[in-house]
Amino acid sequence: MTAIDVTIRIGGVFASDRPSVVRTVLGSCIAVCLFDPVSRVGGMNHYMLPSSEDVLHYDDPARFGLQAMEVLLGNMQRLGARRVRLVAKIFGGAHVVATNSADNMVAVRNIEFIREYVREEGLQVVSQDLGGHAPRAVHFYTHTGKALMKLLGKNASPEIAQVERKVVPRGSIPMDSAITLFDD
Repeated sequence: MTAIDVTIRIGGVFASDRPSVVRTVLGSCIAVCLFDPVSRVGGMNHYMLPSSEDVLHYDDPARFGLQAMEVLLGNMQRLGARRVRLVAKIFGGAHVVATNSADNMVAVRNIEFIREYVREEGLQVVSQDLGGHAPRAVHFYTHTGKALMKLLGKNASPEIAQVERKVVPRGSIPMDSAITLFDD
């Protein structure tokens, strides 16, 4: 069976019980990859902020961590995954917006949110790559739980920072457990 190739962006959530490769590029955003090794259901989300006071006014509430996690978990459970078996791989939270310390707090808040969320929900984190200053490309294989991650060069940072400035509201701020780095 040929794998489905899917790219998600900010607010994107994808889960599948079929072989799929989910791709995304992250700056200060976070992507969470979840996998159930028994049902072989996997999925990924991509959120830009931990939460919003006014999430109902957004067309895609999965831009926010809490909603993105709940949508991903719900979609995976509908496909046969069991929450107690899920393992997580977490990526992102880079400081790519070099304007002022308030903008860089987005990355810090995203990392704090996801660490607290997985702890409170009892999700097992088998690997993570968070923080730093470089954007990341992530590829996740939903049917095996394998994640590939590549740090992108300095040339990618301004472009990703520009995208994030447009979407981040001002004032808001047997699974292989290793992360595999890949080349072009």
